[in-house]
Order: sequence, then C-alpha cells, then structure tokens
Amino acid sequence: MEQLLHKYLVLHGQLAIPELGILSIKRLHSELDVQTGLRTAPRPMVVFSTESQSAPDKTLYDFLSRETGCDETSAIQDFQNFATRFTAALRQQQTAVLPGVGTLFAEGNGHIRFEVATDLSALLPPILLPDAALLSDAEQEEEPVLDEDDNWWYYALILLILGVGALIYYYI
Repeated sequence: MEQLLHKYLVLHGQLAIPELGILSIKRLHSELDVQTGLRTAPRPMVVFSTESQSAPDKTLYDFLSRETGCDETSAIQDFQNFATRFTAALRQQQTAVLPGVGTLFAEGNGHIRFEVATDLSALLPPILLPDAALLSDAEQEEEPVLDEDDNWWYYALILLILGVGALIYYYI
C-alpha cells in the first residue's frame, strides 16, 4: 500500500491522510547566491500540513482500485485500514514512516513534525555561474537596448508592398 500511496503522491501532487493532514509536493524555485556565484536547481519538496479537512477524494480511491485491480469498496477499505494503522503507530510510537516519502513525528504539544526521506539537493548540486551571469535582479529586469542599425523591418515592408503589387497585377 505504501508504494501505491507514494506513486499517487508523485502523480497527483498531494495525499490526504485522514485525521492527520495532507502531504503535498511543493516546487522550490532556483536560487542564486550572489556572493558565491552558486545557483541551485529548481526541485520538488514534500511538505506536510495538518488540516482539519484531510479526507481523501474520489481520485485516490479510483487510483487504488485501478492499480490493485480490485473494486472501489475494497480499495476504500484497504486505505482506511492503512490510515488507521498509520495513525495508531504515530500515536503509540511517536513516529510513523511512509517509505520513500518521509517520517512523521508526534511531539508532546500535539503537533506533528515531518522530515523528508530524501533530500534532492544531493542529486542536484549547485552550479557555479560565470561572472557575466552574476547580474543582480535589477540588472536582469532592464529592457534590452535596441540596435539602431537593425533595419530588418524596412526589408519586410518592401517585400510586403511588392507582394501586394504582384497580387493586384495578377488579378486586375
């Protein structure tokens, strides 16, 4: 069941676990450290949020029944059994692991802390940019200066006039 839930999370971007919360995939943007010249790659990151409305939707049950080859009622029952075991493990042992995704920790004050299983920063190390690429954000947002010797549109206008003239000559 855990592998199917991991697959569902990757394909659909979020997974609701009843009575606990929602695991979702957040896209982190590329970042530039101007002092060192290192740019990190954009990467996905799994985050956990505790929300009162954490009931799974019908797409999860459709996905589970399609992947397991069983009917939807048994897929719902299997998921509910998993959620019950997962929540019980978190309450009893103060920790619950979803392989490939991360670990949930129950803290004494009733909050749930989440740690990601794998950090993609090791797979996507930062790269060193050349000096020309180390422009500040203000310099990057400046509009490019048009070259005054760039007169390509004169030629396009002349070709347009010649084309219209040829059409007029042909049909008249």
